Amino acid sequence: MIDVCFFCKKELKSYTLSYQLSGEDTWTTFATGTKNIEEDVLGRLDTTTMENGVYKIRLLAEDFGGNRKTITRKIIVDGNLKLGVISTVEILL
Repeated sequence: MIDVCFFCKKELKSYTLSYQLSGEDTWTTFATGTKNIEEDVLGRLDTTTMENGVYKIRLLAEDFGGNRKTITRKIIVDGNLKLGVISTVEILL
């Protein structure tokens, strides 16, 4: 499991979290929201059923001023038994 945490000086209007296996074209959404957010866990990516490899996590965010930003981070999913493992990805905006 990976918790995606968000820290921002501006409040978010909406966001979408998705992941992509390196070398693939398709992004898979795993969390969205429209609540007023300044600091919180935006989503939890369940890696227990994902194949091992390098992935990208992408945050598409918009604040109340209409400003949009995209942030991408790489993660590595590895191991035969991933149950109970929780990591954190922190995103500063």
